[in-house]
Amino acid sequence: MLTLLMTLAALAQPSAQIPDAPVSMNPRYMEMADSADYYIERSLWSDAKRCTVEALRADPANFGNSLLLSNLGMINLNLDEPQEAVANFSLGLEISPASTTLRANRARAYLYINELQKADDDLRILLERSPSDPWALKMHGIITASSNPEEGLAVLQRIAEPDDDTRLAMASLQHRLGHDDEAELIYSALAEESPTEDVLQTAAVFHLLKEDYTRAGEELRRAIELNPRNGNLYLLRAYLHEQCHENSLAEIDKKMAIENNADLQLVEALFPSKKRKK
Repeated sequence: MLTLLMTLAALAQPSAQIPDAPVSMNPRYMEMADSADYYIERSLWSDAKRCTVEALRADPANFGNSLLLSNLGMINLNLDEPQEAVANFSLGLEISPASTTLRANRARAYLYINELQKADDDLRILLERSPSDPWALKMHGIITASSNPEEGLAVLQRIAEPDDDTRLAMASLQHRLGHDDEAELIYSALAEESPTEDVLQTAAVFHLLKEDYTRAGEELRRAIELNPRNGNLYLLRAYLHEQCHENSLAEIDKKMAIENNADLQLVEALFPSKKRKK
C-alpha cells in the first residue's frame, strides 16, 4: 500500500510554472518565450518545447534562462521524458542554485525515475531552507519510511495540515508498526471526512486484513457506487464473500472483476488456486 502511495505521489505532476518572461534585447528570444507560455497554458507540450528550445538558442547567456529551463523540465515531464527533465533542472540550478522551484522540480523528476536517494538529497536541501514545506516533508517521509517506518512516520506527523494521501500513508505506517488502533482512527476519519474511491478502497483493505468484514463490505459498497467500473473493488468484495463462505456471491463478483479489468496480479494473490473461466 505504501509503495502505491509513493508511486501516485511521484506521478502527480504539477503543471509547468509560468513565471514572468525573462527580459532580453533579442526579439527572437522574447517572441519564442512568449509563444512557449502560450502553448504551456494550453498544454500543447510539443509546441511549448520547440519554442522554449528556440528561445534558449536565441540568447544562451541570459541569466533568466533558469526560468525557461524550469519550464522546459516540466514540459519534458509532461512529454514523458524524465531524464531530459533532470538535465534541464540541473542546468537551471547551475545558473540559479538557490531556486527552490528548480530544486523541487528536480526532486519530482528523480521520483519519476525512481532515483530515490537523489530525490531525497534535494528534499533535504528544501527542508533545510523551509522546514515546514508540506510536499517536501511528505515525500521525504515516504522515502524514509521505506527503510525506517518509525522515522518516516515521525516526518509525516510534522505536516501541519496533511492531505488525504499523506494521512493514508500515516495510517499504513501505523498498521505496519503494529499500531492498529491509531490506524483505525485515521481510516475512520478519512472515510467520514473525505470518502473518495481511493480512501474507501484503502480502508476496506485494512479492514479485510483485520477480518472486520462488516466494515470492509460497507466501504467497498460505497466505493463501487463511486466507480462501478473499478474491477479491483469487485475483486476485493469477492475475497470478502469467500471469507464469509458466500461462494455464489464471490463467483458473481469475481466475474465482475474480470469484466472490469481487475489487476490480474491481485486476482492471483487473492485466489491463487482458483481457475477462472474465460
